[in-house]
Amino acid sequence: NKGLVDIAKKYGTPAVFQVYNEPGTTGIEVPLRTYMDNIGPIAKRIYDASRAANYPAYIGIQLQDPSHIAEAMQKIKDANGGNTDIFEYMVFIPHLYANGNSPETMLLGQSIFGFQPFADAFVESIGFIPPFIAGEGGWKIGNSDEKDKVIDAQTATNYYLALMNAFRTGKLPNGDPLPDYLIGINLWVSRGDDQAWFTGNHANVLVPVMNSLKNPQLNPQIPRKFYWQMLGLFFREFSH
Repeated sequence: NKGLVDIAKKYGTPAVFQVYNEPGTTGIEVPLRTYMDNIGPIAKRIYDASRAANYPAYIGIQLQDPSHIAEAMQKIKDANGGNTDIFEYMVFIPHLYANGNSPETMLLGQSIFGFQPFADAFVESIGFIPPFIAGEGGWKIGNSDEKDKVIDAQTATNYYLALMNAFRTGKLPNGDPLPDYLIGINLWVSRGDDQAWFTGNHANVLVPVMNSLKNPQLNPQIPRKFYWQMLGLFFREFSH
């Protein structure tokens, strides 16, 4: 509601509201049909609150399958009376687990950079790609899942360093440019205490990765340049 957007406005931080989490998966998550029945009205509430507060509030879309993007976008469009402006106040929140594969792997569901099928689905359904901010992603150490390849702490360190260097250099590990729409990846890989950051297996990974990134001789700081910055362009200011 507007009150939540006003809080973000007070502190000058973007307001992003993720609508549900991993719909259609097993466990406590909502069924996919429940998601589709509600995503339109909820998205419109967020959009209306943004306009009422005169401050950008973004609809966080979280889906696990690119084939569901088109239906969700149609539901949002219909709930907004066919107005497509609502799509400009939307971010996508993929979950990018690598399942033990190296950063060079680019397959959906098999890579930290397996986001391209989602991007293609957005282009097909609404004509452009919204910002991507991955809500979960990374590698797990050891064989904590039957489909995972077994990797040790040193391998995980190398993989995470390659991931962070992609954002530092603007190039993906396979040599492709880092797309502007991929804003960031939240490294959430906790499945029990043994996989939790700081307290579990990853405590042996985080420190060397951070130390390496902070070493100016090993990794000189290169501020990220977005395409629109290189063209001298800027995002349009929020307005009604």
